[in-house]
Amino acid sequence: MGDIFLDKTATEALGKFNCALGLDVSRRSTGVCLYQNGVLILYQISTEAKYSTEDRLWEANMKRQFKEELTKIVKGKTFDLVVIENCINGCNAITNKELTLLNSVFDDLVAEKVCNVKKGRMYRVFPNVWRKQLKQLRTVSGVKDVKELVEKILRSLGFAYVLEHEDDSAYAKKQNGYYDMCDATGMLLAYMHKLSNVSEKEPSSVQETSENNENS
Repeated sequence: MGDIFLDKTATEALGKFNCALGLDVSRRSTGVCLYQNGVLILYQISTEAKYSTEDRLWEANMKRQFKEELTKIVKGKTFDLVVIENCINGCNAITNKELTLLNSVFDDLVAEKVCNVKKGRMYRVFPNVWRKQLKQLRTVSGVKDVKELVEKILRSLGFAYVLEHEDDSAYAKKQNGYYDMCDATGMLLAYMHKLSNVSEKEPSSVQETSENNENS
């Protein structure tokens, strides 16, 4: 576990959980961060099926493809914590529809008992909310691009994956889903840290944060 992050605070936050999942859901490249028993594994799920005026089943094909790949990762697991980015806001109609389809897939898997989440430990969070929470671990300055901001915070925490790919080109990082996997890690770590440091009464349903009351 100590090899994942060099930073002691980040390592201690991981140690409070047995199995946790971060999902940075997007239309073409979804980043997945799976933490289980001291091991952190990153995945990229690439979605080829998309909106098409010629394919009447594009919605079904897109969701099926994503579901098949996500099932391989989560099947049979019981999660202490699941954090999913909620970015369905302000998009055009088609993008919004695609994101809505993909964002609900994990819920389907839980409902179908493919995997399980402990009561009250599934969070949907807006990007600005989890980034604000991540800054509680490390404050960085001089970065305007949000992707680079997360990357810089993870680097400052000694995240092994970021350090290993430090010399990769921007093109290679984009093609390999690097930033998507960094985001998935960042949001999961942010909420691991948050929940390991506060005493919360476990709610009875999925938690959806609001931009109105948690702006960065």
